[in-house]
Amino acid sequence: MAMASAPSRLAGLKVERRPGGTAVSWTPAPETGVGSYVVAYGPPGNRFARQVTVTEPRVTLPDAPAGMVVSVRAAGEGGLQGWDWVRAVVK
Repeated sequence: MAMASAPSRLAGLKVERRPGGTAVSWTPAPETGVGSYVVAYGPPGNRFARQVTVTEPRVTLPDAPAGMVVSVRAAGEGGLQGWDWVRAVVK
């Protein structure tokens, strides 16, 4: 039952290195009641080494150089997180 009420997999993930950090953005979750997004990033062997939670469908990661894997999923207002991460590698 929890899976049916969890936010769906996000789409439109974009990762772009810029001066001052790596800009990450995605299409907002289509469900109502999404209160935040969990962004995890790290090297391929430890993809979830760092995590931040944001309320907008974008974030700048100051410490995500080329080769890092960035993963994002939505979280409902009650804290229930989406069942699948969307991923991209920083180029």
